[in-house]
Amino acid sequence: MSTRNKLTKQVKLVLKILEENNRDRNGLNNGIISLIYCRYINALSILEKNENAEGIVIAGGVRAYLDAYNNYDNLLLEAMHKAEKSLEKLLKEGML
Repeated sequence: MSTRNKLTKQVKLVLKILEENNRDRNGLNNGIISLIYCRYINALSILEKNENAEGIVIAGGVRAYLDAYNNYDNLLLEAMHKAEKSLEKLLKEGML
């Protein structure tokens, strides 16, 4: 599986977790969760349209989440970390 496909899969997982954890949708419209959600929606759009990955802005989401919630044992954090690492690898490979 290509790095781009891995990133797409990971971005979809992050969005799924965010949506499941915020089923009432109010959580997706407030604060840092809203910012993270919007950035991952934009990332998915870029990936699905096969646009340049340099436009993806998800780096720093893990730190922002931890600054706001201080919840280290969390599936969302693991998924976001993997997504950030996949993006980093994709950009290093130059496979934009």
